[in-house]
Formats: sequence, structure tokens, C-alpha cells
Amino acid sequence: MVSRVAPRTNASFGSLLRRFRIGAGLSREALAEQAGISSDDIDALESNGVAPPADARLAALIAALALSGDRRSAFEAAADPNGTAPRTADGEAEPASAPTGPAVLASFVGRDAELADITAALTSSRLVTIFGPGGVGKTRIAQQIAVDAVAAYPGGVWVAELAPFSDPELIPVAIASSMGIADPGGARPLLETVVSALRTKRALLVLDNCEHLRAEVGAAATALLAGCPKLRILATSREGLGIEEELLYRLPPLSVCDGSELLGAGDALRYGAVALFVARAQAARADFVLTDGIAPVVSEICRNLDGIALAIELAAARLSVLSVEQLAQRLDDRFRLLTGGGNALPRQQTLRALIDWSFDLLQPVERTVFARLAVFRGGWTADAAAEVCGGAGIDVAAVLASLVDKSLVAADGDDRFRFTATTGQYAMEKLQRSGEHDAVAARFAGWALRFAERADMAWEKTPEMDWRASIECELDNLRAALDWSLGRGRDPLAGAGIAAALSFYWRTAKREGRRWFEAALAALEDDAPPPLCARIALGLSWTLPVGRSSLEAVERAVRAYREIGDRRSLSMALLTLSGSLRDEPGWLERGEAAVTEALEIAQSTCFFRLIPTLLAALAECKRQRRRFDEARALLEQALTMAREERNLLGLSTALSRLAEVEFDSGEFAAARRYGAEATEIDGRRGIANAVSADRCDLAAYAIADGDLDDACAQAREVIAMNERVDQPVHLTIAIDHLAVVAALRGDVRRAARLIGYTDAMFRRLAYARQPVEQRGEEQARAILSDRLCEDEAVQLAGEGESLGRDEAVAEALAVAGAARI
Repeated sequence: MVSRVAPRTNASFGSLLRRFRIGAGLSREALAEQAGISSDDIDALESNGVAPPADARLAALIAALALSGDRRSAFEAAADPNGTAPRTADGEAEPASAPTGPAVLASFVGRDAELADITAALTSSRLVTIFGPGGVGKTRIAQQIAVDAVAAYPGGVWVAELAPFSDPELIPVAIASSMGIADPGGARPLLETVVSALRTKRALLVLDNCEHLRAEVGAAATALLAGCPKLRILATSREGLGIEEELLYRLPPLSVCDGSELLGAGDALRYGAVALFVARAQAARADFVLTDGIAPVVSEICRNLDGIALAIELAAARLSVLSVEQLAQRLDDRFRLLTGGGNALPRQQTLRALIDWSFDLLQPVERTVFARLAVFRGGWTADAAAEVCGGAGIDVAAVLASLVDKSLVAADGDDRFRFTATTGQYAMEKLQRSGEHDAVAARFAGWALRFAERADMAWEKTPEMDWRASIECELDNLRAALDWSLGRGRDPLAGAGIAAALSFYWRTAKREGRRWFEAALAALEDDAPPPLCARIALGLSWTLPVGRSSLEAVERAVRAYREIGDRRSLSMALLTLSGSLRDEPGWLERGEAAVTEALEIAQSTCFFRLIPTLLAALAECKRQRRRFDEARALLEQALTMAREERNLLGLSTALSRLAEVEFDSGEFAAARRYGAEATEIDGRRGIANAVSADRCDLAAYAIADGDLDDACAQAREVIAMNERVDQPVHLTIAIDHLAVVAALRGDVRRAARLIGYTDAMFRRLAYARQPVEQRGEEQARAILSDRLCEDEAVQLAGEGESLGRDEAVAEALAVAGAARI
């Protein structure tokens, strides 16, 4: 087994491992078998619950995933096997982050000077935009800078790919997703959550392919830079973002010789364009060697292509069937035909000419598939391409292989393909001119609906992390299908079906889910299928803050499922209803009745995935009535079933509820044991918001058990996590617990100020302290009442109420004996 580590471990290794595993088409079990590591360890590594492996185990994973080049370098950097994490300016170690976003697959050549220039520019300018025409290599150099910059930015290096997004409202979603930031939903803008996560970090954020959302990306970058003083942003675009702090860096074409002299192989390779041509030629034909005899011809090809990286790659790919001399002749013919003479072409026209030339050389079936592939965003599998782009007599797999060979499609792993931004735009133009666009888009939406429905059916029997990873692989495509179906109103039923089938995913992406559910409700006609309307109402209730709106939505779902007779779905709706009744009169009786009915239905319909959660919910009702023995019995049943089913959600829910029962019973040590196990499981699930809530409870349990040092440690972790999770309630609870510790340790003036702050914050957040928090607060107030006169207490509470967030955090951390997190 791999060794356990403290919670502050490298959070990027698990996400890279999961992305590379899925890209390689491997299940956890298959990777475990190939690497000689248990599947439990793979699960723990992907959820960042254990330290990245070193030496032999790391090498085994690299071999099993077939990692090489920059992908291997990024993987090894994320693992940091020697423990040499970078340090901040004040000496505190911080976890380094490997870049997320598109994996860098090809070797990088010919750009050493530009790499140095842009890297230097980032040290003096907070926003650098690499701009230039399509195909010049902006994305590739930005990716390489991201890979190289990991050590220089201990707060993280993140790559947000914006090309798949057409809706400006999804820009914060793209950025937050690239960073693994949980969307808390609610009214607070998601971009503010990102700002909170990056506020104190020395980090690099790459915003790739910004030109189609230039103004909106500029606004987002302005907000990020204003709120995050240590942040650097590297953007790529065909033109600048047009904001004040921006430094524009025009990326020149790769260097080419001027043709004034014939160059030998050694001299020719000094030019970046020739170096790239040779690297890609060797990929197309293993026996290719640049000799003195053909070096002048290669140099001429690169000069004719104006040093445009994509054009050179497309041309070099043709060496699989042509000689260098034949390639040069055909390019010359092509350019003379297009221009009517031998005049040099503008760079963008050169690139279009090259893609036109490559496209014209395709067989008719290859042209058809190439154009149809344009509907995909963020890549596709061979099976998805076959569903969307196939037809009578079309072998899509064979066509894909041919398009990869011709460098018109890039292969990521064994069964994942993608366009570059430029070729994708070109393919979309071809599709729109073909007259097939709407028909292919409808097939694409149908594929997305079937994919989402299969995922929905798999939810009950698939481990949660694997299930979420399978969705996230296709998330850009699902968004594109939702946008076409709902955003453009082309097929409301398909769009609503996709949104509904992804309901379980939207529970942890509430803001985006709410947007699609509301769009579906607005688009559907009155005669829409009742089961679909019911599922959308239920899903909407999951994405809304608890209150009157969520209650009305789930009540609609309950009524609809009763009328339809869908008992399994009714059990989910009744469970949701029980939680939505908290602020209603008679909530305990109504909630217990709803949960009891839901449990009976789930048991009679063998809805095993839901039963542990329902047992835990019923146990909570018993706990509220102080029937602790009944609650324990229900929770023991829930734990047994959840363990048998490997149901991590049910397991963590039951453990959390059991911890609360033991706390209310005065068994504080037992509460801490169960709470710690729930925290570890939620960490494995990768749900940061749940871990934050767990640690709030653990701090309360530790205070009750007299372990003030552990209470401080748990509260510190909540404060640190809040930068990424952004849960103001959890942050305030953590400060409240540290106020209690201050009072218990005799620091009554600080305790009074902090309680003044948390009282004001809880009023602002409309949050009432729960029993787990009330016990410590009552202790603290008793101490303050005994040690402070009334006037002094009022004055200190007022001082606390006037504290800003950062001031309150600093005061709280002083209690915990830490100057910063």
C-alpha cells in the first residue's frame, strides 16, 4: 500500500492520473493489473488521498499509461517523488501543480527564443497575450510554458481551454473546471469563487483560444487580476484582449532561411521551421533523414509555407506517401494556381491554401467525415464519431486513422481524437457549406442524449469517481449539444433530456445545472412528456439553495412522480423533500413521513444505491427526537449495506450521521472516530465541499473532547480549503470554533471580537448555529460573561462586527498559532 500523508498534498497528481488513465482507455482495475498496484491504491491516488508514488511504482504507472515526452514530464513533476515542493517567499512549502487542460503530446522544437521571451515577460507583466494568425503555434507554446512553469508558480499552473465554449456565461465555468474548483451554486458569481481560490496564490492561469470571446475574457481577466495580486495570466488569441494591464506578444512564424544561399543539413536545422518539419517528417516516416542533398528543398518548402507551424505539420505528414521533391512540386503548383503567379502569399492565405490542398487530396468519404467531425468539442472517441459521422458504407474508424496520418486530426491516446482550433474552424466552414450542418448537429444531439442516458443508468452501479470521470471526458461535447438544442432552440426535447439525464452530475455543478434546467423549462411545450418534466423539476431542486423555490420544485416533482407511477424516482424526490422542509412548520413530522415512505419504496424496488442514504436520513429524524438507540441501529444497517455495495456517498453520509449521534450522546471520542472516517471517504470521493463540512464538525467534536490542538488543526484546514471551496458558512463556522478555543485558553478579548464577527456573519448568511456548534459557543459565552464586564463585551463585539474577512481570518489563525495558511 502507498503511505498516507497529511491533507495538504499535491492535488494535481490525481487529476493527471485519472485523465491519462481515461485517455488510455483503462479502467481502474485494468491499470492496477498492468502496473502491479491494487485498484484501491489507484482509487486513493486519483482522489489525492495518498501521496504520489515514487521510484518503481511511479515507473510502473508511466509504463502502463504509455507516457512519454512532455506528458511523462508533467506526470513526474506532479508526483514530485523527492518531496522537493517549491517554497513561498517566506519559506513555507506549497504543493506544486502540474498544468491541467490539453495534454502535450508532440515534441516541442524551434521556439527557444520565444519561450525565453514570453517567460521573461510574465515576470514583469501580470497579463501577457500571445497573439498572431491561426496555425502559428500560439496554443502549443502556451502549453509548453505551462509545463515548464510548474516550479516557478507554487500556487498552481492551470490551462483553461476556451475554444469549446460559445456562451460567455460559461467562461467562469471553464476556468473553475480547469482548476478543479467546486461550484457552490448560490447567488455568488462563480468568478468570485475563483478569485477567492487564487487570492493569495502565486499562480499561472493560461486562457487558451480567447478570440471568439475577446471582450468577455478581457473582463474576466481584469476581475481576476484585481482580486489576485500574485496571479499571472497567459492568454492566446488572434488579437489582444484590449485591457489595461495587457502586454501583447506577437508570436512570429518559425524562422526560415531567406533563400540567398544553399544550406546543408546542419545549417538548415538551425531554423525553427526546418527543425519542426524534420521532427514531423520522422513521425510520418521513420526512415526520414535530412541530408545535405534535400536540405535546400526542405528549406524552400518551409519558406513557401511562411514558417507557419500548422502548415508545416500538414505538409510534413504528406511524406508518408510523397518524396520531398514531389511535395515541393505539388505545393508550388498549388500556390501558383491560387495566386495566378509566383508572388508570396499572406500567411493566413498560405495556411488556408495548405488546408485546402490537404482537403482536396482527401477521398470523398474522408471529406464527408472530416466536415461532420466539426460538431464535436473537446475531442471524441471512435465510437462517438461512428454514431454521428457514419452512414451507408462509411468505415469511420478507417477514415479517422487516415485523417490522423494526414495530420488533419490529432490522436490523444488510443481512442481519443481532436482537431486543432484552426482545423476545427475550417471543418465547421465545410460542414456549414455542405448543407448537412443541421442534420449532423441533430445526430450529435441524439448521440449526446444517448450518452447521457447511458451514464444516468450507470450511476447506480458505478463507483462515484469513475462515473464522474466518464461524464467529464465528454463534458464539452455535452455542453455543445445542450447549447444547440436549448440555447439555439433547435431540439428542446433532446436538450431537456440531456440536462435531466445529467441530474446527478449537476448536484456538484449547481450553477451550470440550474442554468440548463431553467433553459429546458423555458423551452419545453405544455405537452412535454411528464417524466421528463418531473426529472427536470427534481434536478432543479437539487441545484437551488434550500428555501421556498427549491421546496416548490421538489413538490412539483413529487406530485408528478405519484401521477406517473414512477416509484423509484418518487423515492429520490421524497428524500429531497425531507431536506427541503427544514424551515417549514412541522418539518420534523413531515420530513420523517417523507423519508419513511421513500425507504419503503426503495426497499420494495431494490433501489440499493439510495437505501443507505435513506436510512441515514431516517436516523437523523430519530436523532432530532433524541432516540439515539433507534438512530444507531438504522445507521449500522446503512453502514453495512454501503460497505457491501462500495457506495461511498452512502457510507460517508451514514458515518457523518453516526458521529452526530455519538456527539449528542456525549460520546465525543466515538464522534471523532466516525467523523474522521467520513472525512477520509469524502476526500476519496473528491468532493471538497463535503470535506470542508466534515472538518467543521471534527473541530467541534475535538473541542468537546478537550483536544484543542486538533480543533485548531481542523479549523485551519477549513480556512485553507475555503480558498478553493468558497463556502462562507464553513469559513465562519471555523472562525467560530477558533473563537471558542480562544475563550477556553483565556484569550477572552480576541474570543469576544471573533464571536462578534461570526454573529454578524451568520445573520448575513441567514444561518443558525446547529447543535454541534451551539455547545462550544455556549461554553465560550459563559467564560466571556464571567471575565468581561457588559460594556467591554459590547465594545469588543462591535469591533468584531466591523472586521473584514481577511482581518477576521488573521485573528482566528493567531488563535491557532499560525500566521498564514
